[in-house]
Amino acid sequence: MLRVEGLDHVAMTVRDVSRPVAWYQDVLGLERRYEAVRGDFPAVVGAGTTSLALFPAPVPEPAPPPNEALPNVVTVSAKVLGRRPT
Repeated sequence: MLRVEGLDHVAMTVRDVSRPVAWYQDVLGLERRYEAVRGDFPAVVGAGTTSLALFPAPVPEPAPPPNEALPNVVTVSAKVLGRRPT
């Protein structure tokens, strides 16, 4: 069994990356991270040792109306310390 210390980051796809980045910064006070290294994508915001990585969602052609859901992908990455003895 793995020994998980905590979550490193959660990754998700969004329609417009800039809007949720602004919301997470303005409403929750998360800081923008790794922008100088990674550029605009993924946009990473976080607090403490946990981050949220926002990727642009693939938009099918023709694009659905703004209120229609796009395919959403969410992944979670844990900080693993090693294996627990069995």
